[in-house]
Amino acid sequence: MVRLVGALVLLWGLLPNPYAYYMLLRLVVCAISAYTAYGYARNNRSRLAWLFGALAVLYNPLAPVYLSRTLWAPIDLATAILFVWSARRDHVRRQISDPE
Repeated sequence: MVRLVGALVLLWGLLPNPYAYYMLLRLVVCAISAYTAYGYARNNRSRLAWLFGALAVLYNPLAPVYLSRTLWAPIDLATAILFVWSARRDHVRRQISDPE
C-alpha cells in the first residue's frame, strides 16, 4: 500500500509544483524505497533489494542528485511504474502462498 502512495506522489510530481513539494517527494520516495529494499533483503530477494536501495540513494534528500526537470520526469514515471509493479507482484505472491 505504501508503494502505491509513493507512486501517486511521484505522478503528482510530474505536474508543476513548488520547490518544497519536490523536497517532500524526495523524502517520501527515499523512505519508501529504503523500506522496500529492507523488506526485499530480509526475504533474500537481493536484486530487488539492490534496485530499491539504488532508488533510495537517488532520491536521498540529504545528498540530493541534481538533474533537470526534463531528466527527472522520465525517472519519476519509471519509479512510479516500478512501485506499482512491485506492489502488485508482492500482492499476487502473497495470495498464491496464502490461499484461503
